[in-house]
Amino acid sequence: MSEFIIGLYNTKVTDDSITKNIKNFSILSFEQLQEYIRFLNLAIQNNKTKCNLIVFPELCIPHQALGLLADFSKKHNVAIVCGLKHITIKNAVLNLIATILPFDIGNYTNSFINLRLKEWYSPSEIKEIKKYGKEIPYNDKEKKQTYNNNLFSWNGLYFATYDCFELADTTYRSEFKSYVDMIIACEWNKDIDYFNHIIKSTARDIHCFVTQVNTSQFGDSKVIAPKKASEMTFLNIKGGEDNILVGKLNIEALRTFQRKETEYLEENEKLFKPLPPAFKKDTKRLSDK
Repeated sequence: MSEFIIGLYNTKVTDDSITKNIKNFSILSFEQLQEYIRFLNLAIQNNKTKCNLIVFPELCIPHQALGLLADFSKKHNVAIVCGLKHITIKNAVLNLIATILPFDIGNYTNSFINLRLKEWYSPSEIKEIKKYGKEIPYNDKEKKQTYNNNLFSWNGLYFATYDCFELADTTYRSEFKSYVDMIIACEWNKDIDYFNHIIKSTARDIHCFVTQVNTSQFGDSKVIAPKKASEMTFLNIKGGEDNILVGKLNIEALRTFQRKETEYLEENEKLFKPLPPAFKKDTKRLSDK
């Protein structure tokens, strides 16, 4: 698939809902399930703008709704990336990012669910968790630099997912340089200016599309490309009521550019910024045509 239609789920994730989940007091209501269904349907109701991929903010989806999202994914052939609300197991508070990918084997249709624990909890998140007598699942001060991120390939799209503060680790966010068409970041982030610089640097340093989906009370959910500043933002939204922002990305145009010796291109051929140092052209992603 050379073009992907992506949907950014613009919604609030309140402090109160986070506190309830840390304390393990949150209950998923039927009304909440109905809201998820309504907004998922918004992403597929028009064949011309039917989303191939939907992204939710960090700490947005209760784990009880994973079955609903997985059924929707396989029924409509839509990939979903979302941050799960905190889950407490034996007093440890888990922050998980979910990637749901539909697939077919013969006449059999299903969806694959990948759950990954957040590598780096933010200082404010750790403070909030410990304030209520809970713990994070690892000792942050003694944490070894052993990462467990995943490179996904689905319908020809190569991408990796990141959970908010993980992007502040320069080594971690550059792990898949040359191997990804897109980096997806699910966020609950107040520091818009700081992450704006991170996202722009990531797009150019990794030379890929970057999708950032933040909770709507802070905003700045967007999709950017490794282009010059005046052209790099494809989609952008701040605030507002619950809705889905939809846009189309030309993945093959990016790859075609990356196959060239970009430093020798004429000005009118520079659809994207030149490739960064040590960019590998011999990856499977760039050999796929």
